[in-house]
Amino acid sequence: IRFVTGTEDLTVPACKPTHVVNPTGAGDAARAGFLIGLASKWSLRDTGRMGAIMGCLLVEQAGTLLDSLDWKTVQQRAWENYGEELPSRIDN
Repeated sequence: IRFVTGTEDLTVPACKPTHVVNPTGAGDAARAGFLIGLASKWSLRDTGRMGAIMGCLLVEQAGTLLDSLDWKTVQQRAWENYGEELPSRIDN
């Protein structure tokens, strides 16, 4: 994911899935993760990482909606792929 603003040009690497079942809906899941980060006022880096993680989790299952989402799993994927966790709170 690449973000270009008036002051930043940032590329966030993809989150690597453990396996791929179905890519349908990955873009929508990534967008949902991005919107979570924006709404929580996270940095663009963390916002992009959340989007990448959500898309990654979706391609690992059948269907176009996540059956469940566990914050511990999200944080584990952040650590595995980026070497650090996402912010610990989702603020509105």
